[in-house]
Amino acid sequence: MDVEEWMEKADDLQDKELQDFRRTICLLGSHHGVAAVGSCKRCRGYTSSMSMQICKSCGEKLGVCPFDLFMVGWGDDSIGNAEALAINWLALWMRGFSYERKAAKRALPQFKIIKVVQAFQKMESAAKDLPVRQNRSPARAEMIIGFRGMLPESVVPGGSFLGGIVVRVNPKLRSCLVRTEEAVHLEDLAAFDSTLAFIELNSMY
Repeated sequence: MDVEEWMEKADDLQDKELQDFRRTICLLGSHHGVAAVGSCKRCRGYTSSMSMQICKSCGEKLGVCPFDLFMVGWGDDSIGNAEALAINWLALWMRGFSYERKAAKRALPQFKIIKVVQAFQKMESAAKDLPVRQNRSPARAEMIIGFRGMLPESVVPGGSFLGGIVVRVNPKLRSCLVRTEEAVHLEDLAAFDSTLAFIELNSMY
């Protein structure tokens, strides 16, 4: 396939398929693990943290996160299903929320299919001129939202905030946990709220 065909395939991917793919990938660029040497379950070598299931070298070879074994990019686990994985990663970059787009940005340059890399580069370049994405994909996530000042009185458990449902609040830390089925929409709304200090991914559900 040429570059345009890869882009069309990604654009045509159904949200249901993309939702299934979301359950197989790691969105975190880094993990906070136990600071003690562990053992790799694959090569029996050492890991830099007891929280790691396999060592960094084995993770890079397989294309998975050494902590949770979810996919992070190209590796031995990708070879048999490379085309489908590439299409999903491309679609996720096009339609996902910030953590998903960052994960896709880390993964796609690793692919050994040159047209896939070129398709990603073309889309990334075009996106600079398209700050508002019209084509979104529903993504269920729990987000920790921090405030610059005190929590607004309207932010209470069970209430609505940024299009999601407030699960709990932490007045001392000036933050709340919000569950949403539209993570992209939540981030878009948050971009215009000057009272917010940060938004962090807590978990997918």
